[in-house]
Amino acid sequence: MKRFVSLALSAAMLASVCGCSSTASSGSPSSSASPANPLSSSTQSGANTPSDVPASEFKQENPAVFVVRGISNKESKTDNSLVKEEIEKRSGIRFDTIVVPESNYNEKVNALIASSETMDYINITPGPVAGNWAKMFEKKAIAPLDDALEKYAPDLMAMIPEDAWLSCRNAEGVTYAVPRHELFPKGHTPMIRDDWYEELGMPAPKTLAELETFFEKVKTTDLNGNGVADEIPYIPAYDSYITAFRPYFCGFSGDHYLDTDGTVKPWYMHENVYDMLLKGQEWYAKGYMYPEYLTLTYEQLVDLASADRVASFTGWYNDGIRGSKVTRDNNPNSRSHWLPIANLTDAPSGDSAWRQNPDYMAELVLSVTSKETEAATRLLNWMFADNENYMLVTYGMEGKHWEYSDDKKSFVYLPGADDGYQAHYQMLDWFDYSRYTPPLIDSEDFVKFEMSEARRHINEDVVCAPAWDYYIPYSMTGTPAEMLTNDAETLINEAVSKVIYGQYTQADWQKAVEQAWETDGKIRSQVWTEQYAPYAK
Repeated sequence: MKRFVSLALSAAMLASVCGCSSTASSGSPSSSASPANPLSSSTQSGANTPSDVPASEFKQENPAVFVVRGISNKESKTDNSLVKEEIEKRSGIRFDTIVVPESNYNEKVNALIASSETMDYINITPGPVAGNWAKMFEKKAIAPLDDALEKYAPDLMAMIPEDAWLSCRNAEGVTYAVPRHELFPKGHTPMIRDDWYEELGMPAPKTLAELETFFEKVKTTDLNGNGVADEIPYIPAYDSYITAFRPYFCGFSGDHYLDTDGTVKPWYMHENVYDMLLKGQEWYAKGYMYPEYLTLTYEQLVDLASADRVASFTGWYNDGIRGSKVTRDNNPNSRSHWLPIANLTDAPSGDSAWRQNPDYMAELVLSVTSKETEAATRLLNWMFADNENYMLVTYGMEGKHWEYSDDKKSFVYLPGADDGYQAHYQMLDWFDYSRYTPPLIDSEDFVKFEMSEARRHINEDVVCAPAWDYYIPYSMTGTPAEMLTNDAETLINEAVSKVIYGQYTQADWQKAVEQAWETDGKIRSQVWTEQYAPYAK
C-alpha cells in the first residue's frame, strides 16, 4: 500500500467530524447526570438537539467546524483546498477545520473548550486517554448524539455495527461519541523469522517450551552466516514483554483484570504475574532477551533487523519488515521473512490470545458550542453514504490522486499523490475494505507487499483479543482517586525491571506490590469496580 495506508497502520489512525443544526444551541449534559460519574447518566439534555427539518428544507448559516489533529503533515498537502472545494460542491455543505498539532493536542483542545470556541465535532483520538469521551463530559463540553444521528445520519447508522457503539455510550445507552474503525487492530501480534526456524529444521513454535528451544538454537547457531555469535533471539520492543505475554500467563489483555469476586483490580495484583516476571528473568539471564530493550528506539530495532540479527520481537508487527528489505538488498540469497508467532497452546491461564487494539473506539464528540449540528452530521453521513464520496474524502480526486485498476475492484495511487492529498478531510477513521474500494498491492514493492501478507497471516492464523473492559469510560474526576499521582505505576515499573534483571527476589516484588496497592491500587480498584458495575448488568 502507499504511504497513507502504511502510515495508518503504524500509528493508531485519527480524524475528526463536525456537527451542526439550523438553530444555534448552547447548554450541557443534564444536571441530573453527575459530571463525576458519567456512567450513571440516564437523562439526555435538550442542548444541541437539532430541529426536525427535512433535507429539502435544510439551511446552513455557518460552515460546520471540525476539530482535527495535525499529523504527518496531512494538513499541509498541496491539493487540500481543491479536495475541500470538491467535497463542498458535491455535498452542498460548507465546512471548516481547526487543525491542532498532535504534540499538544489535549492542551490546545482544552483551551478551545475553555474559551467557548464555536466547534461542532471534536476528535478525541490523541492523548493518554484516547477515546474516553467521559473526560469531556466532565467538563460539560459535549452533548448527546442520539437525536442528531437518528435524524441526519441514516447511512452512517446503517454502516456502523451495534457492537461498535459500546465505547461510545454510557451504561444507560446514551450516545456521546461516534466510533472509528481500525484498519488493522491486531498489530501487536508477536513476530518470528520463519525462515530461521525452517533452517533449524523446526516447525513453527506452538508452546512456550518450543519457543524457548528456538531461542536457544538461535543463540548458539550462526544463522546470519557472518561468523559472529550476534543473533538476538527476542527483542521486547517498547518494553512489550509484559503486554504481549500477559494474556498467556494471566488470561487478560489491558491494565485491569476482573477478580472472581467482581472486583476490577490493577494487573500487577494477579496471582500469575510473578511467574511471568520469572520467565522474563530466565530469558534475560540466558541471553534470549535483548539486554538493552528498555532503552531501544524504533530506529535501533530497524537497524538490528537490517543487520540480520533479530529472530523474534514483540512491539508493532511490521517493525522487522523494513529491516528484511535491507537484508535482502544486501544479500540476494537471503530469505529473511516474518510471520506471526502462533497462539501458544500451553498457556497456564488457559487463554493464549495475543493482545490487540479494539476494532472500534470512540473518536468524535459533539461540542456544546455547536451551531451547525445538522450540517456537520449530514456531511459526516454524506462522506460514508457511497463509495465515490468515501474515495474523495479519503484518497482525493479520481484522475488526479488515484484511479481505479482495470478490474475496478481496487485502485492505484497516481504519481505525486502523497504530496497532494492524504485523508485530511476524512473526519472519521473508518477503514473497511469489504465496503469501500481497497488499494492495489504491488507485489514488486517488497515492504508494502510483505506488510499486506503479514496482516493476512495474522488475520487468518492467530487469535487476538482487546482489553476486556476497553469500552468502559473510567474517570477519576470527583472520586477518591482524583488526586492520586502515578507514583504506584512508577514503583511497579521499576520493580518489574528489577525482577527481570535479577535484582529483586519474590519478597522484594511482593513488598512493591503491597505498597502500590495500599497507596494507590486499592483506591483505584474501588472506583473502577463502581464504574464497571452498571455495564456488567
